[in-house]
Amino acid sequence: MHAARARRSAAHHSHLDTVLFVLLLAIYAAPLIAFRHFPSQDGPAHVNNANVLRLYNDPDHSVLRRYYTVDYSPVPNWTGHILLAAAMNVVPPAVAEKLLVAII
Repeated sequence: MHAARARRSAAHHSHLDTVLFVLLLAIYAAPLIAFRHFPSQDGPAHVNNANVLRLYNDPDHSVLRRYYTVDYSPVPNWTGHILLAAAMNVVPPAVAEKLLVAII
């Protein structure tokens, strides 16, 4: 009798954990869905930097090399810029930013 009750209780807690997880996920994802652009203060600067990085060696955008120099020092933002630049090869910049925020 106790084993069956323990199984039901464990299944109930597992279901409750799943419901709470989905609810929290929806709350965290709401700004990504509700706004056309993710509401942040420095997001546009990061998206622009990633786009410059993405287009830097493109012969059609040689003007970028006159005004920008890529600094290959290992700084924390590199990962975000690389992921954004890669995503912008597939999706528009606003979507790439939302994808990065969702991953984070």
